[in-house]
Amino acid sequence: MEEDYWTVPLHISSTKCWKCGTKEGLELWRTMTTVPYWKPCKVCGYKKKWIAPKERHMACPACSTALVSGKEESYETMSEHVMDVNGGPRPRRPTWKCPKKKCIVHKSGGFYSYSGSFYSGDVYIPVPSKYWYARFSIDDEIDRSIKKSMKKRDVKP
Repeated sequence: MEEDYWTVPLHISSTKCWKCGTKEGLELWRTMTTVPYWKPCKVCGYKKKWIAPKERHMACPACSTALVSGKEESYETMSEHVMDVNGGPRPRRPTWKCPKKKCIVHKSGGFYSYSGSFYSGDVYIPVPSKYWYARFSIDDEIDRSIKKSMKKRDVKP
């Protein structure tokens, strides 16, 4: 059974509007290739400022080039691996690749998932861990947040 992955903006969560108090007035959204953004409150128009609603496409962490859409691949996400280690075949999902032929990420034949995680390709060329997450992706934001928190607590990775 083929599973279609979201091609339209995805609703992540809702929260109470800080200005008018409307329950679930502010909504957090994202598309496959943009960072999350807040939609304005439907009642008063208030908009949270800490996440800008701009189209910011995922970029290659090695050469900073915007990633381009690749062919759909069947791959296992980390959450699927944790929840069902011996799960059957995984659905085909969108992928993003670096278009620069001289880039190490492109040469490796690897691709990035919809959330920004790196998956190695057919050719085995080791890709350093600093390139494991696409720039401006959800996974990159999580990784940066964890590293910042560890540094604050003086914890070594």
